[in-house]
Parts: sequence; structure tokens; C-alpha cells
Amino acid sequence: MGSARWIVVLNRAALGLAVLLFAALGVWWWRDRTRHVDAPRWTPAAFAALTPATSAGRPRWLVAVQPECPHCRARLADLARRRLAEAAGADLGAIVVDTPSRPEALDLPTTLTAGVWWDSSGVWRSRWGRRAYGEALIFDAGGRLVRVLPASQPPDSAP
Repeated sequence: MGSARWIVVLNRAALGLAVLLFAALGVWWWRDRTRHVDAPRWTPAAFAALTPATSAGRPRWLVAVQPECPHCRARLADLARRRLAEAAGADLGAIVVDTPSRPEALDLPTTLTAGVWWDSSGVWRSRWGRRAYGEALIFDAGGRLVRVLPASQPPDSAP
């Protein structure tokens, strides 16, 4: 077989592999977008308290934090420093996510009045379908999700 023939065979194999990978990605995306997820609802019993809430019966902002992610830790510290949850009449807290073993308490310069909770059973990712570290889930006093403040949204534009 000549070298020109090998190039044709390799090009066809590469094209076939690219089409196969593209189709697999499409199937994965479709399955991900069509799977059922529950609407987030705050129920403290679904999480393990690392630091208990110091207040009850108020709205709460809970930030999804992965302890090894400097971005989401900075996001939580920034929201705590700006006191936007307080200004909105809510308590600020954190949900520690994607951590298989019980984490140590988060080292923050302020107390989180809504507490720090460990998502030991994967509720945030598997049941709620969430993925963005640093996002703030805003729940009303009854535990119903009111709004999600994306990690990419500047804190000053929060309600």
C-alpha cells in the first residue's frame, strides 16, 4: 500500500473517530438535560450540620462551597464581607459539596448565621442537579428556593 493510500485510510479513521466522539457527546448532553431533578428545597435534615445555624425562621442564602476551590471560598468570604444577605433580611451560610468525608469547619473571618452544612448524601449535585461552585441558593423562611445567584454574577447586583 502506498503512502498516499495510508493517508486516506488514516484520514477516514480520524474522521470516523471524530464523528463517534461528537455523537457520544451529544448523547451525554441529551441524557443530562432530560434527566429529572428535584427543585431545590431547604430541609436541614438532608444535610449534616458542621456549624449550626444561630437563627431560625428567616430566609437564608446558602453558598455551595467545595473546600479545595479557592474561587468559591473567596465568593463566600466576599458575600460575608459585603453583608448582602443581612441587608436583604436573610442569614448567610454554606453547603459544603462534593466532599466524600466529613470536612473540617470552614475557616472564615465571620460567623455564618445560617450555619455550615455538609452535603453528605450528594443532594446538591444528584437530586438538585446543581454544579456551579460558589453559587448562592436563596431560600425563603419556609425553605422554598426563591432565586439562585450565580457565582459569575457580581455580588453588588444581588437583591
